[in-house]
Amino acid sequence: MNWREEYPPLIDVDESLKDYVKGELKSYYLYLYKWHELEKECMSLGCSTGGSIIQMPDGWSDRKSPQQRYSDKLFELEEKQKEFEQKLDKIDRLISVLNGKYYDVTKEYVMKRRCKNAKQVGNELKIEEDTVKKYAERAISQICSRNSNIL
Repeated sequence: MNWREEYPPLIDVDESLKDYVKGELKSYYLYLYKWHELEKECMSLGCSTGGSIIQMPDGWSDRKSPQQRYSDKLFELEEKQKEFEQKLDKIDRLISVLNGKYYDVTKEYVMKRRCKNAKQVGNELKIEEDTVKKYAERAISQICSRNSNIL
């Protein structure tokens, strides 16, 4: 498939944008988990202060010192971590337009529970199950209308 050769079908842009926002909100804790995993990996890297270039068993050497390999790996992990930081920061900006129950419902129902268990969320927030779902949809609509550059 080559996207350059594709012609976009007629779509409901507003609905597609809402789906995108909802998907990003639902992915928040996955992004957070991945960020923490990369953080742990960065912290667990060890670096020897000495050493020499080691000849590999197949006769090939990468000609890098242990310090250089450590530095390269740390840089790679930090770059991956930055990608997740940007995604998390973006979601924080998106939900910053919400307040009160809309924020609470979005955080609990959409982000933490991934749009499942509306009844349980309703019990915790002392609102009806249907209200949880309505608030979630309204919150996503507010996010879309109050953030001009979502994509």
